[in-house]
Amino acid sequence: MRKDRISAFALACCCFLSYLCHGQTAPARQWTRITPPNDINTNEVALVRGRDAQLHVAWKRQTTPQKMDLLHTAIDADGNVVVEAGIIVEGWNSLTAPALVLEKDGRLRVVFSGLSGVSGSPYNAGSVYSAVSADGHNWKLVPGQLSTSGYAYTGPTAAALDGKGVPIVAWGGSVQTGLSAKSQPRDVQTGCCAYTPGLATDASTGEVLMGWFSNADKALGIFVETVSPSAGEKTLAPGSVTVYGGSAQSASVDQQIPLSGRISTSGVFLAFCEGYPTAKSVDLWQYGQAKPTVIAGVNGGCRAHVSAGPEGRLWMVWSNGGKLLAARSNRAVSRWGAPIQIGTPPGWDATYRVKGEGSAGPLDVFAHVGAGGGVSTWHTHVLPLLAINAAPASLATGGGDVTFTVTDVGDPATDATIHVAGQTLTTNASGQASTHLAKGGLIPVSVTAPGYAETTMTLGSAAAATHAGTRTTKRKPKK
Repeated sequence: MRKDRISAFALACCCFLSYLCHGQTAPARQWTRITPPNDINTNEVALVRGRDAQLHVAWKRQTTPQKMDLLHTAIDADGNVVVEAGIIVEGWNSLTAPALVLEKDGRLRVVFSGLSGVSGSPYNAGSVYSAVSADGHNWKLVPGQLSTSGYAYTGPTAAALDGKGVPIVAWGGSVQTGLSAKSQPRDVQTGCCAYTPGLATDASTGEVLMGWFSNADKALGIFVETVSPSAGEKTLAPGSVTVYGGSAQSASVDQQIPLSGRISTSGVFLAFCEGYPTAKSVDLWQYGQAKPTVIAGVNGGCRAHVSAGPEGRLWMVWSNGGKLLAARSNRAVSRWGAPIQIGTPPGWDATYRVKGEGSAGPLDVFAHVGAGGGVSTWHTHVLPLLAINAAPASLATGGGDVTFTVTDVGDPATDATIHVAGQTLTTNASGQASTHLAKGGLIPVSVTAPGYAETTMTLGSAAAATHAGTRTTKRKPKK
């Protein structure tokens, strides 16, 4: 880690008297398989949360060596699969990784490309295509080509809505505004080659930004550019290029570029793994800033993703060799909580992609991994952690008054419930609750709040134990 860089993890992980903040392991976390075990390692799911709080997942399935389907799965706010795989389109010769957006009228729209295999069909032209659904159960394929391009099938599809609700679509180094047979794409990069684009919208301005990986000799690294409502300046993400062996090098990005805006506030952020030939850190860069923030150190085997959380927060999820970890920011994205170790799916042997969606509060994690001799995408549900500290940190034998402070990455946690010595306390707007305890010694304390894992500490001890809670329902992982 360079000396001029500040580790957000080091800033956030502060020890308060009797509370010790540290990375946590959640044993026996439930993982559910989303895609079948005969998947390929280049596939990637698309995610969007609907107005009903359900998380909608679009993914492709290889049914024969020559045929593919595009399917939909829905997951509720508690992380349970509530809609099993349903068909969006089926029997195509090829399909790209899709994109999902939630339109202003609440409809779901999936955007993709491919070749239907039907000679003379407009769906066999390698253009942009789309299907819509009111609820995710029934999908209607939009008629015809939705771009003048016939090369959209060459790579994964990205999509976002601008401030007016107009779809912006990207693939390779191309981007277009709108979905019609007359929509004309433009190239953000003229030389070969641009890959794996991602799109994100700045909620305060309505501007859409595009990120992509370039392996061009004179334009190496991850670039970000405003693409709507007009083209902006192409900017190299600082830290995405490393000088190695006397020349500039950049590790290729194997998944769609992880860009995210924030909910109802400004800023677009890029997550990436820094270092070559081995990743040394997972970074977060806000577009327009001079430097990225180091979220955590890694030792290779790095994949990273960023997604928006409530109240302006962000979630990060990343791999570090054989580990998967997640962390959440405060409201200002100026501090980060301790990384939560979230384990791996059963039989894990390799991580190819990671993705998260945290707009409802908890983080839904999707890991595309090799496991048990096959490759598939698995899902798990991660609850954020609260921190609790006590003043004073210990009480005399005869007891005394104590004030507890509960925070969410430094922000006060209002209406959290504290259980201590048979009492139930509720935190105020400052995240505090006070009481009198009749005796001192080692006193267990726990704090709970809807949408959070239970946090525990021991009043009077030198350190407190914090753990990530799991759902109380005990179900076996789906195969």
